[in-house]
Amino acid sequence: MAGKYPSERCAICGEPLESPEFASNYPNFVCQACNSRAVNQAGEPPQHDSWGDDGDNPVYVDAHRCWRRYRYGGHIAMRDDDDCPDLFAFYRLHHWG
Repeated sequence: MAGKYPSERCAICGEPLESPEFASNYPNFVCQACNSRAVNQAGEPPQHDSWGDDGDNPVYVDAHRCWRRYRYGGHIAMRDDDDCPDLFAFYRLHHWG
């Protein structure tokens, strides 16, 4: 998936990703180490509902706005440098989904 950052590196810290093949499915993929530092708009740890595949969006990692994709009880994060108004606008911008 096309994004501003290479799919083999984290869009926040630039470190190599454990699974670049998996990350290439998502634009501007954020590594798990960076994703673990995410906070919601209130500055608190993001909440998510594993049954409903839903949770806080956007989230912020080191002051970078990100969108989380919640699925199957887990989540991934994608950096948003374009100030998209919501997750679906982010998907449309990156021709995803």
